Amino acid sequence: MEQPIAGLGKDEVYKLLNCIVVPRPIAWITSVNGDGLVNLAPYSTFTIVSYDPPLLGVNILSQADGRRKDTAHNIIGSGEYVVHIADETMAAALHASAFAHPPHVSEVELLQLELAPSALVRPPRLAAAPLALECRLSQVINFGPAAEFVVGEVVHIHSREGLINDNKIQTADLRPLSRLGGPVYGTLGRTITMQPGGKQQS
Repeated sequence: MEQPIAGLGKDEVYKLLNCIVVPRPIAWITSVNGDGLVNLAPYSTFTIVSYDPPLLGVNILSQADGRRKDTAHNIIGSGEYVVHIADETMAAALHASAFAHPPHVSEVELLQLELAPSALVRPPRLAAAPLALECRLSQVINFGPAAEFVVGEVVHIHSREGLINDNKIQTADLRPLSRLGGPVYGTLGRTITMQPGGKQQS
């Protein structure tokens, strides 16, 4: 089967690529608007950009009418936000926070999620998240009229007690959620460990 991209609309490309590039890590982001309202939303086009300085990148698409989403508006306005890594116990809340709401509605309040203060940035963090990474905006790169790649520097990390040891995390202890196509999420499942020399560990 051949699938020319030129024959697809942008919604069709969106669906297809999101089913191909899987699994994707999820940045569950808290940000604050000018009135102090806390916004919460998940973004699965999320990756490491640099280690020195420690930079994370999140692609935030515009809304259907071309306006910036609340997350992008808040981050660009304040320069600060918090990226959370959710575990599999938080799937329902994470998915529910993805639905669009007016700017005056806080997803945190709507979902009755507990917040905790951050150390260096204004937006608070989700108290129950196993990892929370406080970030300051570094730059925004525009790709076409509808995509803004937001790059932020990690300035502080909160972790669940015992999760980080010797600057490493046992992924089985984290139990992170990943995004697949549509309303489908992945859990860690079976993992493969490779030995030096490329042999698979039994």
